[in-house]
Amino acid sequence: MTMHQLHQLHQLHDCLTAFLARIKPLDGTDLHDTFVGEVIRTGGTYMDPPKGDDATSHLFEISLHNVVGRGDNPQQAFADWTKAAQRMAKRMLDDPISGASQSDTPVGQRAPSNEGALA
Repeated sequence: MTMHQLHQLHQLHDCLTAFLARIKPLDGTDLHDTFVGEVIRTGGTYMDPPKGDDATSHLFEISLHNVVGRGDNPQQAFADWTKAAQRMAKRMLDDPISGASQSDTPVGQRAPSNEGALA
């Protein structure tokens, strides 16, 4: 990973954690408005499910800061996004190259080391 890529990863992590902190105390309309505002500000997406018989999905979907959340209603989509974003933020710090977290290692197994890896 180049220094530029590492810098971009840290910027994404900072944006992600700042937004998570901003939404933590919110609920209802305030949470919805904050998510929609962030989508508009950052170029993410927020989609209501299509209506009618030809609907391809019944899910609400939000894509923001490279994290996607889906749910049967906006609140579930926001909760799904928040859970995925928290996981992603942790993984970015654990292993910025692969995104793997030490917690991804099955119980009873050691996480692989980078010792002896080719540069």
